[in-house]
Amino acid sequence: MTMPAPSSAPPSAAAAPGSRSIVQERPVFTNIVYSQCWEDPEIAADGLHLGPDDDLLCLTSAGDNVMALALRQPRSITAIDFSAAQNALLELKLTALRNLGWYDYVAFLGARPSFDRVSVYRDRLRKDLRDEVRGYFDTKEAQLARGIIHAGRFQKYLSIFRTAVLPLVHGRAVIEEIMTIGDRDAREQYYRRVWDNRRWRALFTVFFGRAVMARLGRDPAFFQYVDRKDIGRVFLERARHALVETSPLDNHFIQYALLGRYPDLARGPLYLREANFEPLRAATERIKIVRGDLEGHLGTLPDGALSALYLSDLFEWVSPEHHEAMLRAIVRASRPGARMVYWNLLVPRSRPAALAELIDTHDDEAAALYARDLAFVYGSFHVESVR
Repeated sequence: MTMPAPSSAPPSAAAAPGSRSIVQERPVFTNIVYSQCWEDPEIAADGLHLGPDDDLLCLTSAGDNVMALALRQPRSITAIDFSAAQNALLELKLTALRNLGWYDYVAFLGARPSFDRVSVYRDRLRKDLRDEVRGYFDTKEAQLARGIIHAGRFQKYLSIFRTAVLPLVHGRAVIEEIMTIGDRDAREQYYRRVWDNRRWRALFTVFFGRAVMARLGRDPAFFQYVDRKDIGRVFLERARHALVETSPLDNHFIQYALLGRYPDLARGPLYLREANFEPLRAATERIKIVRGDLEGHLGTLPDGALSALYLSDLFEWVSPEHHEAMLRAIVRASRPGARMVYWNLLVPRSRPAALAELIDTHDDEAAALYARDLAFVYGSFHVESVR
């Protein structure tokens, strides 16, 4: 089956000079930066109150959460990204979903073993991709052979951590042990007694500090509005929270970070679970892929077109002034009661006081959802709605 051809949205003309995010101009985005999403789609879907009457706008990123949110069966889903590579990744994942059986699908993507991913791409998927997407992946056979979910710049960064840094701290037996402890108090004791040694703290804070992350994992432009100097220590505390307060048995984000794999796909990402395979196939027919920036696309929509927006951590990539301009564009293109969700990684962003008459915040609901968040890297979660 072929998928709908993505449309193109013009660059935003509404943003004031100097307000456009420099992230969009970085050459890093000519390739895949994120081949898997690092946000929990279940709390996002609950925060959006997604249902069959919703028209959802979702940042593409790796496409996983576009697919996961499709399981809530909104009426329409528009996936938007300024990166052609990120949109191409979603198109490939959807094409694999539509053309392969479940095991071949997860094996092709890289979640289960396979020795013929390139031939699957050539013989069963390539013909159903658009020309530009086919041209992109024709030059990425090494990434396809390894499994495309491992191909992102950030995923390679985590691989360096697993293979070159973590073995300097703990042996395989220690890593496997913490992954199996179901009791929260027992995990805390194990973390304090065995895991949290001086070498762990030192190497982790350096590797996940600004300098190394900007060079290997993200890009210096991501840190334009970050004021904090102790980024490594911030992520160290978030890692402690994940290892102690969430169960690694049920947290596929921890599993991938420490093991590079998903031991049990029934507890893995929603778009990879066998139980979701057929419902997902049907639900993703509603997905339309758009290349462009958020404001440019919003400017093409009629008033009141949207009822839900999934915005990742987009707002911390831009200035406070640009953040406010984006929210005003969202209000115009959304109907009353429309809900939006987004995360903060390192930059505090929330509804400005100047927009209090246009947008309501739902801080108690957001805090309750954030307490369930398995994607431990973020510092806060926000739920807001248009009046």
